[in-house]
Amino acid sequence: MEKKKKTKKKAAPKAVKVVTGKVRHINDGSKPLKSLKHEYFCQLYSVSLNGSEAYREAGYKTANANKCASKLLTKVDIKLRIAFLRKKHLDRIGVMADKLYRRMIMYSESNISDFYEFVEVNVTTYFKDGSKEVEPIQQLRIREDLPREMWACVKGIKLNKAGISLDLYDAMMATKMLGDGCGAFEEDSANAGRRMQESKRDHAMKVLGPDYLKQQDRVK
Repeated sequence: MEKKKKTKKKAAPKAVKVVTGKVRHINDGSKPLKSLKHEYFCQLYSVSLNGSEAYREAGYKTANANKCASKLLTKVDIKLRIAFLRKKHLDRIGVMADKLYRRMIMYSESNISDFYEFVEVNVTTYFKDGSKEVEPIQQLRIREDLPREMWACVKGIKLNKAGISLDLYDAMMATKMLGDGCGAFEEDSANAGRRMQESKRDHAMKVLGPDYLKQQDRVK
């Protein structure tokens, strides 16, 4: 009798545990946060950059405001929201600064001829004998074709005996503001005075010679 071959039973496949869950989509900062307090905190912080102040004004309890604000600033969604709002805030400041810069340039470069023009006017003089004399004179008046943007340089309009005159913004002040903005006037007066003394000394060296300077040093 033939022996039956023993067949090995195949092992049942092990159960594989599949972990399923919801994928969390992190806000890139362009959309408001779901928490109104978090959103308000981000709005305030993006402007002031003061964590404890923004935390209090957002409606949170004032106790340990600095510590709690620092904790909020570690959250990813809050950091992304602040970065987005901060960029928008800086973009608005940049646009406003550019407008102010162009306005200051217009103030500083404007002159009286941009606003007034000479026109010829006939003036009639009557004499006692009944005769009259017509004499053309040049009269200053406001330009009729004054561009709209140039009216931004006008601070006010004055009415006097000669007619209407324009009160313009100070061109020198606008020039100084432009200089301060670009750092042209950052050097202090002490350095300017030192440079002036050095310039005088060099000039004396050329005109009077080095012996004169040596003599002045001995006197000192």
